[in-house]
Amino acid sequence: MWEKIKSFILSESFKIFSIISTPFTLIIIIFLINGIFHDSNQEKINALYQKTKIILGEDIKDCKSDVRKVISIVVKLSEKSCVDPELIVSQIIVESFFNENCVSWAGATGMMQIMWDDWVKKLGYKKSDLFDIEKNIEIGIYEMKQHLKSKKTIVEALYRYNGMHKSEGKKTVTISKESYYYVIRVMNYYYQFKNLEL
Repeated sequence: MWEKIKSFILSESFKIFSIISTPFTLIIIIFLINGIFHDSNQEKINALYQKTKIILGEDIKDCKSDVRKVISIVVKLSEKSCVDPELIVSQIIVESFFNENCVSWAGATGMMQIMWDDWVKKLGYKKSDLFDIEKNIEIGIYEMKQHLKSKKTIVEALYRYNGMHKSEGKKTVTISKESYYYVIRVMNYYYQFKNLEL
């Protein structure tokens, strides 16, 4: 009995493989899979854009960049890095308010206010890349992912992203007012995104 079942499974598997292995069928399968992922991403982009519009209200008109375009980039890059896109958008609102040309007094540049440091150079980026929306967000997400891996909480990761970190061997660290309010503002937007149902 078992031998008959095994033989049936093998024969049917071979038929399925024979059908799938034709180039035309493979193209159709790839096309369908891409369509599913594309639709899924579009839903996420639409939802995140609608939430952003609600949270920012009339202030969204003051954004220097195309907010929807920025959100589509965030969703695409966040999917690859497994970082919450709502957290990244919260950071972008606080960091630059969707302004890719924003430069701080300290030299932090672009959408996610990236500092031109050695580690950025080692990743293969040029200084001019910091003004490129997609590359800037890509660097910011990469940095945030590293902090999320090494820290216990999102709050700690945000402090580190903003430049505050605990020295080795020290039990306490002094947090600047700037970093303190930065984290509060980002988390405030993040909680709004998380609690807003469409």
